[in-house]
Amino acid sequence: MDKELKKSYLLIFGCVYAGVVLVSIVLQFLLLPKILPHLHGGDGMLSGSDSVEFHRKAVLYADKLEKKGWSSWRLDTGPKMSQQPVTIAGAIYFATGIREPWAVIPFNAFFHAATSILLMNIYMRFVSKAKIALLALGPFVLFPSAMAWYAQIHRDGIYIFGIVLFVLSLILMLEKSCRKRDFILSGLTCFTGAMIAWSMRQYSLLLVIGIACPAFLFLLIYRFAYALKLKRGLFESTGKIFLNLFIIIALFPLTDAGHFSGWASNVKMENMKNVKVIEDKAILPKSEKPLIPGKEFSPQKDDKLADSPEVEKDPNAWQKSGFLPSKLDSVIKYASVRRDMFYEIHPVADSYLDRNVHFRSALDVFFYTPRAIQVGWLAPFPSMWFSSGKNLASEKQRLISGAEMAIAYLCLVGLIYSFYCFRKNSAFWLVFYFCISMTYIFTITIPNIGSLYRMRYGCFTIVLGFGILGAAKFFKRFVRK
Repeated sequence: MDKELKKSYLLIFGCVYAGVVLVSIVLQFLLLPKILPHLHGGDGMLSGSDSVEFHRKAVLYADKLEKKGWSSWRLDTGPKMSQQPVTIAGAIYFATGIREPWAVIPFNAFFHAATSILLMNIYMRFVSKAKIALLALGPFVLFPSAMAWYAQIHRDGIYIFGIVLFVLSLILMLEKSCRKRDFILSGLTCFTGAMIAWSMRQYSLLLVIGIACPAFLFLLIYRFAYALKLKRGLFESTGKIFLNLFIIIALFPLTDAGHFSGWASNVKMENMKNVKVIEDKAILPKSEKPLIPGKEFSPQKDDKLADSPEVEKDPNAWQKSGFLPSKLDSVIKYASVRRDMFYEIHPVADSYLDRNVHFRSALDVFFYTPRAIQVGWLAPFPSMWFSSGKNLASEKQRLISGAEMAIAYLCLVGLIYSFYCFRKNSAFWLVFYFCISMTYIFTITIPNIGSLYRMRYGCFTIVLGFGILGAAKFFKRFVRK
């Protein structure tokens, strides 16, 4: 990396960091309490958001640290790894002696600015001009919806940083090189990105491994065969792919994959009052048809229940595919139950889409795929932009997301030309495959558009950036002539 590019990166980091800090201060001290008090949940937090509760718990956690010291600090104290915003904010409150949300702003700004540099690095590997790459940063840096985490208290900023770092590792992995430094950088970004994402959302590691492993194996076999054909370049073509494949496989025990298949079979969810399990079939929450009452799962009676006519006739029971491995079928069922669990935990959310869709087999998931792609990349749809919400805050958020989606649609048009421009670039297709796969899985499991919008943000804005690159190349080739 030349000195001029390093200076550009530092300048971009400084500008994004300063901008995030400024916007966050304006939001917490002026916009919410003074101009939009009806949206203010207190202490600069948005009313109705998770940040209000996170702040309250973080203050209590800081008090605990003050009594017991740093040795009692843990990244997460909950059984399901969902309290990272509390423990991180609590640590900052304790370290600074300030029990106010604005104390977290510099921390959040660092991760948003650092992610911008990672994205800049990604785009600069596909274009030669920094100005075009900088333009591609626009959606990630400028979309107002990102204020939900960098100007509040949440874990999404760190999670997105991990995902984008892993995406960068995919590109580094495919660059042919025998230099030791390049091998270390590729492996380190792969490991660090996956671990950071896992530390914020435990299940994300299983998604990363499940998506990356097939692609890595395919690339490894293809490049190995091609190198043998050429009788040269075997190590530089396959070395980093093999290294990254080894790393993500080595991380597999952290996923506690047995938990997912077992959980899908037993569905032990204390928050799902209407879920009962008969043998290996999860009777899911209430639907249009009444559930057939069943007994709680009992391993000692599973043989009898397996042949029970009650189970066979139950329209809500999960139907095994018969052609998929049992573990894979259990993982798909897990995704199905997670979707239904979302309805149960958030029954009054007002931004559901396809609320009547419930998956009862792997084939149901397969046939929903075209719709999932549509929802994952085009929702919220224009019909939702100006619709009324359960409160004023929800309506304002819909207007903001509508403006962002209008820009996103234009970027996705430019993506069409990117397919042509980068058609021979395997790194582009690997990144696109990873992003569309992650978004697809989130769409299957999260029926709430508000939550989906936040979960897909990292992968979504990466692809929008490529759309901008495609539009810039189209403009340069055809319009300027």
